[in-house]
Amino acid sequence: MKRFFLHLVVLLLAACSESKKDAQAASGQPAVSTTDLPVVVLGGPTCAEFVKGLTLAGVSKAQDLSRESLAGKAAALHAASVAVILVDATEGPLPVTREDVLLTRQFCRGTVVIGFSKSALVEDAELLDLEEMEVRDLLNKYDHPGDTAAVGFDSESARTKQPKGFAALAVLLSKMRPADPPRAARPAQQAAGAELYVLADLEAFKRGLIQPVSSGGCQLIFGDKVVPCTLQTPQAVQPGSAGKVTLAFPEPVSFRVGDRFVIGVEDHLTAAGRIGDVTR
Repeated sequence: MKRFFLHLVVLLLAACSESKKDAQAASGQPAVSTTDLPVVVLGGPTCAEFVKGLTLAGVSKAQDLSRESLAGKAAALHAASVAVILVDATEGPLPVTREDVLLTRQFCRGTVVIGFSKSALVEDAELLDLEEMEVRDLLNKYDHPGDTAAVGFDSESARTKQPKGFAALAVLLSKMRPADPPRAARPAQQAAGAELYVLADLEAFKRGLIQPVSSGGCQLIFGDKVVPCTLQTPQAVQPGSAGKVTLAFPEPVSFRVGDRFVIGVEDHLTAAGRIGDVTR
């Protein structure tokens, strides 16, 4: 008898679930979807509310990086499967958006998604389209597939044909694939021929921090670690320019050719680089 009632309860629950799905389909609402992929959100003050909406919609591992340190952002991006570049639709892309995109280029091993907050407050559909194009162009500039990047809006009343509302965003994120595991690395104490680009002052989120980078001690932020380093260069790398440098570490550090790093001042990005030849 108990087994009969147990089967009956299971059947009733299944019927209720199917009924709910049918009702959602009839109303045009996306079915509720969940994902436990690590998702990080970069942007301004609207990140916290955006992450709250994702969490309530079933994205259990959504994380707000807006108040994290530069090293904290690098570590979270390195571990994430999805990075959402969040733009306030009432303001459009800002200098901080450029910094966020560059950080994802340096450290994210997963998928980059474009997100918009406060989208219900923008009445002009063409303005939303224009902002979307701007962010796609910015992604393209930093070696992301901007033209094909997924995009979603926080409000179901947003004037767009793209996925909108947190339920739709949860469905979108649930279709993303996990990040590939990091490649094997071996310890080394020197990397010759590393590429280094120093941001121009106008590119920086906080202006006035950018200075030429010359030989001397510094801290390099890799995705999963922060290490002291002596940087050697024949001549200073000027803001807005790129150059070749040699990196020497006081102790062996595990990295690979092609690994990326950044240098920061006062927790703001000032230079970005990539490992060239490795001297074991």
